[in-house]
Amino acid sequence: MKWWFLAIWVLLFACGDNSEEYIPFESNSCKALPAFVKNLGIDANKSFFSTSEKGYIGIVLKYPNMATMNWAFYQDSTWKNAGYLAPIYTSPMGNIFVAPAPMVNVLLNSKNNTNTIYYIDGNTGKLNVFVELPKGESKADRNPYGIMGFTYLCSSNTLYASSVFESDEHSEKGKIFAINEETKEIIDTYTDCDAMGIGVSYIGGERRIYFGNARESKIYSLSITEDGKFGSDKRLEIDLEMVGPRGDDKVRKIQFTDKGELKVYGIEFNFNLTAPTEKQETIYIFKYNENEMKWEYQNNPSTYEKL
Repeated sequence: MKWWFLAIWVLLFACGDNSEEYIPFESNSCKALPAFVKNLGIDANKSFFSTSEKGYIGIVLKYPNMATMNWAFYQDSTWKNAGYLAPIYTSPMGNIFVAPAPMVNVLLNSKNNTNTIYYIDGNTGKLNVFVELPKGESKADRNPYGIMGFTYLCSSNTLYASSVFESDEHSEKGKIFAINEETKEIIDTYTDCDAMGIGVSYIGGERRIYFGNARESKIYSLSITEDGKFGSDKRLEIDLEMVGPRGDDKVRKIQFTDKGELKVYGIEFNFNLTAPTEKQETIYIFKYNENEMKWEYQNNPSTYEKL
């Protein structure tokens, strides 16, 4: 062991217990069932929220109807007030976070609202504005998108939201915002990064946020502090170029599983609107090799059409 490494180790750990437990893999899962769902008489363990049901604007609660053996849908009158929605995230407080997203056209989604985070209150079941993210110059004529993804750091109640509101196909001006759920305060911002799918986990003893870039088929990561703020050690984790049926997928969603896997949802994306029936999504599975400290591709990708 080199002397300088030993000196740093002594400095960090000799004066009291400021260390954290080493966790080789943790899915960082702390979602809670919304209380209002139980009050509706719906089994929360067998139901889920969806923003992609045909014939519905906004978000719906989808649950099995045992009498008809089909899916049934519940929608509060406030749930379509923000127009079409896409990313969904349920917090440990039982709140359901959503954001506006254009579907084929932008007739029901104002550009002024695409950088606004909404939430369904876990207790009342009503849709409200959570926070309006800062807006710079709008690229509405060349980019109809705003908030692209959510993730959460359980230990600090920090919600992360990625946005490409100020970007277009030629300029990367996106941001990832770190927001305290309890105070609604933006505690930190990572700039000049067009992130789509984002996810948080403990890998190899490190707390990191992972994000797929909207301009290239790559996943990067960045360390985050115990209180949810961003580090400065960005690194490339996974390259999807020439992998899968298209070879240039962008990462729509990142999900860490309890099996120690990283599940990646890849789509074609070019900052323009595509008819939903033309969108193909591919799932890629990776597993972390601790000895070599890298993610390893696990499968032939599975493809399905996103309706």
